[in-house]
Amino acid sequence: MRSDAQVSDVELLRLATSHQTGDDSNIHLTNASYDRGHWTYRCCITGLCCSYIASISCAVLASGVLGYSENPDDGVYQWTRMHTWPHINISPTLAEVVPLAVNVVVTGLIEATGLIHATTLRWALGRRLTFNSNLRLFASARGSFALGKLANAVHAGLLVLTYTSTSLLFPISPSPEFCEINPVGDDIAECDGLVYLSPPAMGCLAAALFGQAVLATWQIISIKVPTWSASPLDTAWASVERGLLTRTPGRCMASVHDHSAPTTDQGFLARKKQGSAWSAHKQVRRIVYYIIVVTFGCVAWFIILYAVIRAKTKYFATEVPCNGCGIYEGSNWSIIPDQGNVPTSTAVIVEYSAKFHIGLFIIIYIFQAFLTMALCCAELITNLSRDEVSWRKCSGRRSYMVRPNAVLRAMLSWSAVALFTLKAVLHWLFGKAMAYAYNWGIFLRTPQLLYLAIGSVLLATLVIVVALQRPKGSQPATYGHLQTLVDLVDDWHLMMFWGDKGLSGLAESGDARHAGTSAMPLGSIVTGAHYLGTAVSC
Repeated sequence: MRSDAQVSDVELLRLATSHQTGDDSNIHLTNASYDRGHWTYRCCITGLCCSYIASISCAVLASGVLGYSENPDDGVYQWTRMHTWPHINISPTLAEVVPLAVNVVVTGLIEATGLIHATTLRWALGRRLTFNSNLRLFASARGSFALGKLANAVHAGLLVLTYTSTSLLFPISPSPEFCEINPVGDDIAECDGLVYLSPPAMGCLAAALFGQAVLATWQIISIKVPTWSASPLDTAWASVERGLLTRTPGRCMASVHDHSAPTTDQGFLARKKQGSAWSAHKQVRRIVYYIIVVTFGCVAWFIILYAVIRAKTKYFATEVPCNGCGIYEGSNWSIIPDQGNVPTSTAVIVEYSAKFHIGLFIIIYIFQAFLTMALCCAELITNLSRDEVSWRKCSGRRSYMVRPNAVLRAMLSWSAVALFTLKAVLHWLFGKAMAYAYNWGIFLRTPQLLYLAIGSVLLATLVIVVALQRPKGSQPATYGHLQTLVDLVDDWHLMMFWGDKGLSGLAESGDARHAGTSAMPLGSIVTGAHYLGTAVSC
């Protein structure tokens, strides 16, 4: 029999096929080991290479744009002077949609480097690793600079910088219709409705992507990863083989919710329904509370701005109630601003100094950070849900054999797909709600703030539903809690079934039964029975 490192993915598929056709002569791979996650590793490396290519391309493009902006009189690059930015020959409507596509691509690149971060952190934690999924930007590994607190802080800053740069990438000059109805100031450049390309934003995007790629490369080089598989079973199996975890007898029906409960002579009772992730992981509650606060903030932001604009039109019909700003109540509530030559309801903050443009970037960066951290934290809840789904696939007539790579695993999860979509769409909506208008300043658009608030409510609903969902069936819930998995699995196989193994072999167990895993389908759990297990296997 060959060693575990020599069992290829092709052979695993052949073994699955042989089992489905009744040929079980090679099912029990006694010398086989956990899935190494080669496909996941290849996907990570591919995404990492794409991040490097994208960052270098953005840097080259930004430098080319700066060359285009050269002042013919003195030969000085005027990239700090906003009126020197080149315009792009696309329609304003398309310019509002293009950032959505950019956000999708950027989110995909971030997911690749984020997967590297999460996987290397999992093994850098060592004996401190409790759950298969962790809140990666807020969990640091001792003795590893690549995954320490400083590296995590830099990673978080670069993550926010990425989305902030994407939001400011395509500033649009207001349309002539908007300027005719809402003139603000006398020395503002003409309103031509053109789409411009921001060299500073392009350069910041290049730096942010490059920085995350460098951190990911550093993490791959410095951390030895036994398996790149995202499956909690492979993580638990690898932890057992490396001596990080050992099995506790008598807990073959103990869920993660029973983790602190002592083992008794009667064992644990088989239940019809399991607990939720809310009660299994303390960080889930903190994340839900934080996302609710961010959601209320988005709703309050819309309500306050809407009230201010309504008050202006009612009490200040001819005068603007602030210095250097303008407020207009438009009638366009389309999700894309200023459609059909009808301006959108907008509050404008206007300033022309170079310091203001730096302050503008900082303001948008701070606001974007709250949204970015909320979406990043929501990953933990969806990952816990996927971990539980992976474990529960062991219960049934079909085995949980070849674990899918992390990309495919995420694509098959409705919560992961929903979160990925919300990441791209919410960041795009933020860029429409709080945007830079070329040579004007900050535009706060009421309709887009409303849609951002609605999207935040959807995000909060998603995390609450997933966090409170309770799995059905007697199979103990684990949510990727590794010690619980190690206690539940009494026989490791690449093809794994979980179920009833009959009466316990313990002399004083009475009618207590034994549950565990096997390479072959097992019996159904007896609801209401006590499960203790044998002295050796459970």
